[in-house]
Parts: sequence; C-alpha cells; structure tokens
Amino acid sequence: MSTSENRNLRRVRNIYLISTAFLAVFATVYELFAHGVISVWMIGMPLFPLILGALPCHLLDKKGGASDWALQLWNCGVITLTVGSLLNGIFEIFGTYFEFFLYFLIGGIALLVFGVAVWFLSKPNK
Repeated sequence: MSTSENRNLRRVRNIYLISTAFLAVFATVYELFAHGVISVWMIGMPLFPLILGALPCHLLDKKGGASDWALQLWNCGVITLTVGSLLNGIFEIFGTYFEFFLYFLIGGIALLVFGVAVWFLSKPNK
C-alpha cells in the first residue's frame, strides 16, 4: 500500500474521530434542551462513526487498505446509519414515530454488506 493511500485512510479515520466528537457534543446539547426526554438513538448516534468508521479505518491502515469502491460503499453505509439514528432520535424526542427509520437501517446495512463484498472481491489499489 502506498504512502498516499496510508495518508488517505488516516485522513478518513481522523474525519470519523472528529465527527464522533461533534456528534457526541451535538447529542448532549440537544438532549439538554429536550426537557428531560431522551432517545437511545440520539445517545448512541456517535457510536456509528466511531465503531463502524474510525476503527475499521485504523485496522485497514494496519492490514493493507481497501479498494476505493469498498471504502466509499462502507462510508456511505456509516453515514446512512448515522443520519437515520439522528433523525430517529429527533423524532423520538419530539414525541412522534419516524416511520422511515427502517429504510435507513436496511439501506445502511446493505451498503455496509456491499462494501465488505467489494472488499473481498477486489484487491487494494497499488
């Protein structure tokens, strides 16, 4: 794996870590102004970019990387799950039901599965 690919994975990992910190602060502030109403999806929202984003990027950096397609599909899956969690948390705190969350969940998981499949079927860029 080339030095530029290593830098790219490190850059993506750092973006995930920064977004995790931002989402944790956002969720905390949002719940402070929610008049005592909490949402598990809002509290757990920062875990998606941390566990599904930063950790795999760190491991891929050590193992030799992944193809661009696999990485982009995986990133889209993480973003889809994070946005779905954010919207579901907002609607739960508001007191309504977010009926489209299932679509976000299925779409995010499908993108993650496709990303893993592409990773297994292709070799990393050289």
